[in-house]
Amino acid sequence: MIFPFLGGTAIGGFGVHRLITGELALAGFDFFIAMLFYGLTVYTYLTGKETAARFISAGISVIGPLFFLNVFDTAGIYWVYSSTIVIFYLVSYRWAIGFNAVMLLGVAAIYWNIDYSPVQFYSFIVTIGLINLFSLLFALNEARNRAQLQALSLRDDLTGVGNRRAFIERMGETISIHKRYGLPASLVCLDIDKFKDINDTLGHATGDRAIRGLAT
Repeated sequence: MIFPFLGGTAIGGFGVHRLITGELALAGFDFFIAMLFYGLTVYTYLTGKETAARFISAGISVIGPLFFLNVFDTAGIYWVYSSTIVIFYLVSYRWAIGFNAVMLLGVAAIYWNIDYSPVQFYSFIVTIGLINLFSLLFALNEARNRAQLQALSLRDDLTGVGNRRAFIERMGETISIHKRYGLPASLVCLDIDKFKDINDTLGHATGDRAIRGLAT
């Protein structure tokens, strides 16, 4: 919700400025993009579904700069830089690579017939390439950290097997499959007999080893 709201506000600010300076076509384009973002904010707020809003926002982040460059002013290339980073924030890195590839191909097609010096073109390729690379590395690191945190949140520290949260999730999946397909399901409970005696006579370290052995 925050991203499309901020995006709509920022672009809407450009629209107000261009409206004041008499650039009516550009102002109309800015207001149109701003309203799309505000619409996504309302949609996410009302439905609570963010996946569609993320992909639509990423699509706008690709199409908006390309349309601006092609129709209005090629000096607006700076929008490509900001959109590149935003797209990596909005969707997974695999989708972000695809979205950004489409945007870069579109930029190349727009600038193909423009008198663009080799130095300028090389500078653009290097800078946008570095932005994509660092954004990708950041996204990969974030994905790895998220996977590690998820694994830690579902695993018992002592044994490495699933904890209560993992048990509840698996039970929900099993019950859902049972109801949908009518497959039989069973719940088996295990206990260690006289476990208190193990802790009292041999110590908690031995008790921990007994638990880990059963889990294994």
